[in-house]
Amino acid sequence: MNTYFTENFEISSKLFISKFLYGIIMAFSMGLYYKYSAQEHIKKINNNREKNEN
Repeated sequence: MNTYFTENFEISSKLFISKFLYGIIMAFSMGLYYKYSAQEHIKKINNNREKNEN
């Protein structure tokens, strides 16, 4: 009974750690993506402004 519990605990902790790391990586990549797309969006807005001024 005791070994069964410890094996399950190890497996669940590994799953938790992998999910945690996966979440961090996903959040980081989404953050980079939004930052990049926002910069592109700002560039487009600035280009449109310059065209309108001319």
